[in-house]
Amino acid sequence: MSSSRLIVACLCLLLAACGYQLQRYDQLPAEMQLTYVQAGDHFSLFYRHLRRALDDAGITLTNDPSQATATLVISRDDTGQRLVTISAQNQPLEFEVFYEVSYRVRSKDRELLPLQAISVMRDYTYDQTIVLGKRQEEEVLREALARDLVRRVLRSLNSIGNRST
Repeated sequence: MSSSRLIVACLCLLLAACGYQLQRYDQLPAEMQLTYVQAGDHFSLFYRHLRRALDDAGITLTNDPSQATATLVISRDDTGQRLVTISAQNQPLEFEVFYEVSYRVRSKDRELLPLQAISVMRDYTYDQTIVLGKRQEEEVLREALARDLVRRVLRSLNSIGNRST
């Protein structure tokens, strides 16, 4: 066995031994099998990643709310940045990128999940000599925040499925 294969095999054994498991979202509520996602912005990072994740979890998405067995309402989908620190020369030194969402889930006859609000943020340092690089860093952070929010939403949806079984 080559050394690289041996290393990979050892890593797999270590992960299995510590109880690591890939996150699965197979316990989503049965009412969500045909879901309509209601959102004000269908082009936001969060919306696009959420739709993809729901599809990957086996949820059928519909564009017709009258056909849906559940509606996931995204009432807030907001992202931006705030100045955190400035230098003595009044130059920005650090920014905070944030992403905030609020959502709820209802079926035709009951509320599956009341309004939930989640926000995540990350700081990054700013350097005027590499403005383009810092702009790219901000976009990468924003993308990571959107993915993190989607994972959190799916975990909360998964908990609904676990309660109803």
